[in-house]
Amino acid sequence: MTRKAGLWIDHRKAVIVTVTEDGLDTMQIQSNMEKHVRFSSGSSEDDSAEDMRDRQFANHLSRFYDVVIAAIRDVEAILIMGPGEAKANW
Repeated sequence: MTRKAGLWIDHRKAVIVTVTEDGLDTMQIQSNMEKHVRFSSGSSEDDSAEDMRDRQFANHLSRFYDVVIAAIRDVEAILIMGPGEAKANW
């Protein structure tokens, strides 16, 4: 039987439902990431701090996505759902 999965993902969590011969298997993975908020200001010092926060956010999401990918690695077909921004990062 072909293993299929549904993946609902945003920046805070992923919910994976895998269809197996025995039925459905559901797993939830938390990113432990709060919503990414961008602040704008006029000083270059604040801009470098914002750049650092952006890099930290991107690195944290990258690690989160690696965990999600590992969880669905052996699935042959995936239906990805969720907010557009999170899906676009795949």
